[in-house]
Amino acid sequence: MSEQVKRYRKEADKLFRDFASIQNTLEEIPPLYLDYCGIEECRPGHSFGPHIRDEFALHIILDGKGVFHNGKDRFEIGPDNMFLIYPGDETFYKADLQDPWYYVWIGFHGASAERLMENIGFTKTNPVLPFADGSLVLETVHAAMQIETDVLAEAFFRRACINRVIGLILDGSTNRRPLGMVTTQEVSYTTYAARYLQRHFSEQVRVNKLAERIGISRSYLVRLFREHYGISPQEYLIRLRMVHASECLLLTDDSIHNIALESGYQDPLAFSRYFKQRFGVSPRMYREQHKQDSVTQKDPNPFESDTDSTSDEPAPHDGQKVHHDDKQTARLPRHQEKGVHHGNCV
Repeated sequence: MSEQVKRYRKEADKLFRDFASIQNTLEEIPPLYLDYCGIEECRPGHSFGPHIRDEFALHIILDGKGVFHNGKDRFEIGPDNMFLIYPGDETFYKADLQDPWYYVWIGFHGASAERLMENIGFTKTNPVLPFADGSLVLETVHAAMQIETDVLAEAFFRRACINRVIGLILDGSTNRRPLGMVTTQEVSYTTYAARYLQRHFSEQVRVNKLAERIGISRSYLVRLFREHYGISPQEYLIRLRMVHASECLLLTDDSIHNIALESGYQDPLAFSRYFKQRFGVSPRMYREQHKQDSVTQKDPNPFESDTDSTSDEPAPHDGQKVHHDDKQTARLPRHQEKGVHHGNCV
């Protein structure tokens, strides 16, 4: 193999790893949902509020001046800035009489919305940040408002719009707070660890060996795993084993000994002890109870347990909604010129 081919393969491998790492990050971030968007060249003195929203609303100022009140503070905001309205906050804003705002706005919601806004740099006490790339957001929103297609296609276009806008803001923000969002590499570590445990829970897995396999220390892996999943890798492993064991007891006639082995426990007595700690009954009694009353009995779920193993040693194996308020229409309308907006002027 020539040196050039080797170099190309090395570069391709790196690109693949980077892409896979980014993909893992996206899988870990719950999606955002676009509620509405618009472009407005405000009339002199135009105002909106006081008003309380159910969703986040982000205004990106392209030109002009105005003031924004979030209930506690007053902010004077000019071009190349953006301000964020939080759900549940009573707000009021007004365009300048002499030099009124020209802005783009988007409304959105989602489980990751607040976390992403914190990552950009927003807080409730600091809802105004600089942003100089408003023209790119303007192009994105303008294109979204031109779309007129079927419901399924439109859903994807709406998702693409909000993702691109947030991506542009993340890329152009100078106030990002890295601690507000785990890094791509950290997500890759925890995702790999979880998937490895899912595939190898029946083996003699040790957390320190898993950390070595990933290339980080055990303490670092445990910390990242706790931050990401709320439990330690050790507890995650135990719960995987208990779920598998409970399913085998109900769905097969395998012996307790064989089920213990399949669940990663070499000692059936140790397996029975840990099973009883989780489910309140022995494996044998668990099977008998469910055979007697499989309809009315609700299976305990070890993943709903509040218990988290404090040990980082290996498990003992021997001993869219789409929201629209009354002011918004159900689809993004066609847009032909600046100043045309979606729904009432906001």
